[in-house]
Amino acid sequence: MPHLEGFLYPDTYVLPAETITPEGIRDLMLERFETVALPLYQQGDSTFSLMEWVTLASIVEREAVIPDERTEIAAVFNRRLGEGIPLGADPTVEYGLGITQTPEQPLTLDQVNTPSPYNTYINAGLPPTPIASPGLPSLEASLNPSPTEYLYFVARYDGTHVFSRTLAEHEAAQARIRDAIDAVTP
Repeated sequence: MPHLEGFLYPDTYVLPAETITPEGIRDLMLERFETVALPLYQQGDSTFSLMEWVTLASIVEREAVIPDERTEIAAVFNRRLGEGIPLGADPTVEYGLGITQTPEQPLTLDQVNTPSPYNTYINAGLPPTPIASPGLPSLEASLNPSPTEYLYFVARYDGTHVFSRTLAEHEAAQARIRDAIDAVTP
């Protein structure tokens, strides 16, 4: 069976309990993707293949918590892809390792350096498949990302991010965030 993650459209479904099967649910979610997401892609003018678009949108889905930041996150990833810079997206490492980081237990250097086709710190470009099933806002943000001046962002662990133009700005933001977490962690 092909990799379905990313193409099982996340939505609210009303299911007839007496007649639904796992295959029926799968088919319903795939049909919803075809109805909602596929026309968006077909009407757009994207340079991404369908798989690339959904993969990028899946990373945006996992990274963005605040709706207002979704388009900027997609733009940063698009810029990094265009410049051949690894995406460096924590959710891809988490997906590859089957873990979830927390403020108290962020990814370790060993985890970030663990080889995996999904590790976008090690591998340039997109991972081989989506890492989540993106909703419409992430799909829209990833279809034709706008240009951005930013190359980096780091999560504040409150759902927001600090966006930076340079590596020095990015590293300073990371240090401030880590210091703030360490100040409240016993």
